[in-house]
Amino acid sequence: PASDAATASKEAYQQAKASAAEARKKKNRMDKLQKEAERLEQERLEAEQSTVVFTPNASIAGDAQRNADLHRLLAEADLLLPDGAGILLASRRLASHALTHRLAGIEAGEMVLSLAAEKSYPVYFLGGQPGVAEAAAKVWQQRLPTLTIAGTHHGYFSHTDEANDRVLAKIRDSGARVVLVCLGFPAQ
Repeated sequence: PASDAATASKEAYQQAKASAAEARKKKNRMDKLQKEAERLEQERLEAEQSTVVFTPNASIAGDAQRNADLHRLLAEADLLLPDGAGILLASRRLASHALTHRLAGIEAGEMVLSLAAEKSYPVYFLGGQPGVAEAAAKVWQQRLPTLTIAGTHHGYFSHTDEANDRVLAKIRDSGARVVLVCLGFPAQ
């Protein structure tokens, strides 16, 4: 019985050690994904190139299969960041190169805001109910005191061509170099 306990203890230790090693590998892969996304964003911002980033989840990917316009938008994006376990699982089954980690939109947004603060790029917040974009801007300015807020606008406008044009003109006139659009799917 004592040798059984020692063997079980040894096996548990080996499993814990293997789990810790796997967790370190996953963290390193995540760090690489974040660094690559950050490098791309920084290069494009410095070159004053617009960058379209989407963070599709399984629902968006499924809709893109049925909606040609959405499929085209995703295909033309500069960067697609896997946002959700469903995307990871699908990549393991369907892709020749499986994705190893997700990078949620909020994490990508934090990364971009940190870069914008560091480089003094003005940021525009678009989305949410009236007052939410303003509140988010205030929170981020407290977290990142060097962050410049170019403007804010709620996401509850009619989304007609005329309304979109008014919001786009407001964003253009603000001088923003970074625009965070948080309208949710499918409005975004």
